[in-house]
Amino acid sequence: MKKIILKQMKLLNFKGVRLLSIEFGTAETSIYGQNGTGKTTIFDAFIFLFFGKDSTGRTDFNIKTLGPDNEPFHKMSHEVSALINVDGDEVTIRRTFKENWPTKKGTATETFSGHTQNFYWNDVPLNETEFKKKIAAILDEGLFKLITNTSYFACLKWQDRRLVLEKIAGEITNQMVFDSIITGANKQDFTSLLNALNAKKSLYEYRSEIANKKKLIKDEKDLLPSRIDEAKRSLPDYVDYASIEEQLDKTKEELFKVEDLINNKTLAIRQKQEVINNKLREVQTLTNNARNIEFAEKNKVQDRKRERDQQVINLKTLLRNNLDNASRNAIEVSNQNARKKSLQSDQQALRNKWVAVDKELLEFKENEFTCPACKRDYEATDIEAKKAQMLSNFNQDKSTRLNKITAEGKKVTEDIAVIDAGILTLKTKDGLLQSEGNDLKQQIAVAEEENTKLSSNDQKEFDNAMALNEEHKRLLQQISVLNDEINIPIDGGDNADLITKKREISLEIQAYQQQLSLKGQREKIDARITELQNQESQMANDLARLEGIEFSIMQFEKSKMGMLETKVNSMFKIVKFKMFEQQINGGQVPCCETLINGVPYSDANTASKIQAGVDIINTLCRHYNISAPIFIDNRESVFIIPESESQIISLIASKPDKQLRIEQAA
Repeated sequence: MKKIILKQMKLLNFKGVRLLSIEFGTAETSIYGQNGTGKTTIFDAFIFLFFGKDSTGRTDFNIKTLGPDNEPFHKMSHEVSALINVDGDEVTIRRTFKENWPTKKGTATETFSGHTQNFYWNDVPLNETEFKKKIAAILDEGLFKLITNTSYFACLKWQDRRLVLEKIAGEITNQMVFDSIITGANKQDFTSLLNALNAKKSLYEYRSEIANKKKLIKDEKDLLPSRIDEAKRSLPDYVDYASIEEQLDKTKEELFKVEDLINNKTLAIRQKQEVINNKLREVQTLTNNARNIEFAEKNKVQDRKRERDQQVINLKTLLRNNLDNASRNAIEVSNQNARKKSLQSDQQALRNKWVAVDKELLEFKENEFTCPACKRDYEATDIEAKKAQMLSNFNQDKSTRLNKITAEGKKVTEDIAVIDAGILTLKTKDGLLQSEGNDLKQQIAVAEEENTKLSSNDQKEFDNAMALNEEHKRLLQQISVLNDEINIPIDGGDNADLITKKREISLEIQAYQQQLSLKGQREKIDARITELQNQESQMANDLARLEGIEFSIMQFEKSKMGMLETKVNSMFKIVKFKMFEQQINGGQVPCCETLINGVPYSDANTASKIQAGVDIINTLCRHYNISAPIFIDNRESVFIIPESESQIISLIASKPDKQLRIEQAA
């Protein structure tokens, strides 16, 4: 195991510590002091030396020493150095932080221009990149924080904690999960999932694929009841067609008998009867054609109703899009007005700045023209020349700044003009959208009113269509003419009774045939209903199969989650981790909650949190085969900590110790 030991650390002007040197024991070092004496500062200095941050990860923390007025002392050098041992090799590391106070050209005044950091490795200067590479060669920053701070792991987001644990636990392969859950009895249930994963699909992709298939099937299945209902409504009224056909056959036989009697009496009557029979058949054909026209017209009425309904839906969709566009347009107007207001504020600020710069005058300081060494005034000619030079420099600088402010003002004015033009365009667009929206609302109202009116007149519309259908009227007229011809009595002498009876039988046959003419139409509709019902049943079976696959995915995930949680928890002695949250519907979602004897880390006392932190660090050190100093703040809260191969640095609040006190253990 790679071992990092902190042997010595020195602080100079660091966060209120003027000068401090600490020798550390190789096993454990205890640092005692009252609150505010600088215990945490030592940990901050250690992190700053390596990574330029404090112990909480901030880069902008205040390093400088503050005076009584809470203002920092300036022009001081701030420094942290340390002697560390890395697997037996000793290295001295040093980082300095200081202010830059250069003198501007042409003046004797120093001006603050930022900060500079310097880096040293065994007292050899390095640039920042070289220094970071050497630090990284010892230990990665992320791992460094995890194994030196007992609370750092617990402060990570749960997703990051989970990633760390999954990494050290190692991969739980799909085959490992299948081996744990598949038996001879349930192997078939997991075949689809196993094939998908073997085809290099991820669990997320396969779950999404199944969910999408379910949605497509369900969406189509939800439409079937309305289609089945529509087909049922179009069915002709049910009659017992088998009974009618039976009666028709009997009536025809009776008719044949009557005809034979008539034919036996006279050939002429037979011939006339044949004519009547032909006319009867023609009437039947014409009747069927007329009914087909009526059926077609009824379908047209229904189609027109559906078209009217769709027109209203289309108009409402256009109105919805119009309202969305108007809302987005209004938001854009508001945004542009806000930006214009901001630019106007910038414009006024530039005007004020220009006036202020324009009013500036060059003032010569007292002793400006006196020799600093002998305190004697310069010669008058030298004074005048220096004044002239200083005035020229001042005026040149002033002119440059005024020109820069003027250029910035012009740019802001141009930007405002562009925004005004944009706002005008947006307002024009808003007016067009409002007008379009009003037109659409009016169209919707008119369409809905018309739809309501037309729907109530569907039967009337059908009747009118039939009244205007010349072909239908022609067929009815032909039927009427033929019926009149059929109803003319046949001059058959003694055959009159037979002829009358034949006519009656023929009318019965015609009535039966008229009823049977709807049988084919009903059979087609019945077949369509059966087809739709079969589709509905098949889709229900498909949904059940897909839901079974979803259940196998859930079982797979649950098993994999359980294996991961068991493997992770086997690596720790004190803490356990809850890696998944049980949902009401039986599913599980990932989480990562640290538990100490069953108590959530956030609810545990300080002693338990410290013990848990050391336990976590020990496991991480074993996994990554490296150890580094562990800084334990609030060490006074815990009497015993877990054994550790890492160097322990305890920060202990102690009321009697007004100054820091250091104790080293062997």
